Amino acid sequence: MGAFDLEGARKEGYTDDEIADYLATQKKFDVAGARAEGYSATEIIGHLYKPEKSVLGKVGEFAGDVASGILTAPSTFADTLAGAQGMLDSINPGERIANAIAPGREAAKIAATNEFLGRSQQAREFIQDKTLSDTAKAQLQEQGRIAKDNDLGLIEGAQVAIGQSMMKPRNTLRQVLENLPSLLAGGAAMRAAKPLGAAAEGLAGYVTTGALEGGGAYSQTLQEGVKQLARVDDEQLAQTFPSYADDLRADVPREQALLRLAGRAATTAGGISALFAPAVDKVLGGQRLDKALFTRNAADSVPKALAREGAAETLQGAGGQFSQNVGTKAFVDPTQSLTEGVGQAGGSEGFAGILTAGGMRALSSSGGDTPGPAPTPTPSPDPIKSAGPILAAPDVDTAIAEAFKSAGIRDL
Repeated sequence: MGAFDLEGARKEGYTDDEIADYLATQKKFDVAGARAEGYSATEIIGHLYKPEKSVLGKVGEFAGDVASGILTAPSTFADTLAGAQGMLDSINPGERIANAIAPGREAAKIAATNEFLGRSQQAREFIQDKTLSDTAKAQLQEQGRIAKDNDLGLIEGAQVAIGQSMMKPRNTLRQVLENLPSLLAGGAAMRAAKPLGAAAEGLAGYVTTGALEGGGAYSQTLQEGVKQLARVDDEQLAQTFPSYADDLRADVPREQALLRLAGRAATTAGGISALFAPAVDKVLGGQRLDKALFTRNAADSVPKALAREGAAETLQGAGGQFSQNVGTKAFVDPTQSLTEGVGQAGGSEGFAGILTAGGMRALSSSGGDTPGPAPTPTPSPDPIKSAGPILAAPDVDTAIAEAFKSAGIRDL
């Protein structure tokens, strides 16, 4: 099969369906069954076509994955910040008053956010198209299909996602690199708050986690919500959502009314995720991973760090997807399943968290703050020797004074 020239066949005019059928025949693969399961021709080709690659070719593909993750990281982080800003605007009393005074202002801001997210997505797709191999692109498509497979239960979905991550670790590497700015932001916020004390440092970490997780849920829910609502007619939307019917009666343009519905869905998802994510960190305890990046000789052991970060990312990934489902069900699609993609998100995020924790622990052992020397322990007084002056005291008052002195209390 290594002699088959995939790109040559495409240049000759063969379609991906024809190529998939040919490869399936050669491999005795049930291509009809795969198509019935929802796999595309590109995904089938990616599964069946395994050309022998030179060492240089493998290095090139790996470099493409790394480049893709690094180059798409800024736009991914920008999406998160835009989502966090949109979420904060929706609950800001000043913004709510301004929106009430100027009809259409809220929809205009939501539209601007959604337009920004769309351009950002296009930029990521362009980068991936230029940096990823055909095999990697097929794997991304397959990963996306699995993420939305509602036939998978919570446990099965997590198992499938973990299996995909283990079989295709480069996909997880890209995911880690894309999310690295968020991790750095959390560590930087905690470091900036460190001079104010441990309480302020911890609070900075929780606030940053909530803002970033909530922002991510907001941006994803908004994008999907706008697309889904645009496909539904006004009559059906008015029957389903009273707020939409109120907007139509108030002569609010359809586009604005749709944006306001999608914005409510996004705010709901972002709010739930913003509260849930830091709560997970608080319950699990231990040293935060983003802080560990800036701290030399982190306190947690490596196994403990891996377990903690894996558990945290599993819960936060699953919780983030659940929050998006809640927002979508409430303001976009009443038939939305609350469990769709939850297991898959938890499994893939958990595996990425374990991989990230390992890398960050390796970095934390050679960089960041250097702890000062351990304090010299103060020896405890010998109770036998301390009792001598007390027993030899001529009166009760002197005995009491000697007892306080032996305990280290000088002022009575």
